[in-house]
Amino acid sequence: MISDDTGVLLCCSVRDGKRVAFAGIWRIYHRWFIHID
Repeated sequence: MISDDTGVLLCCSVRDGKRVAFAGIWRIYHRWFIHID
């Protein structure tokens, strides 16, 4: 059974991870798009 603290920590971790991954993908996509143009 998972405690509330662990659930909150896991939720925040996943949310931050998605934000970091999205920022990285956007940066790579933006750079690639600029190079093509």
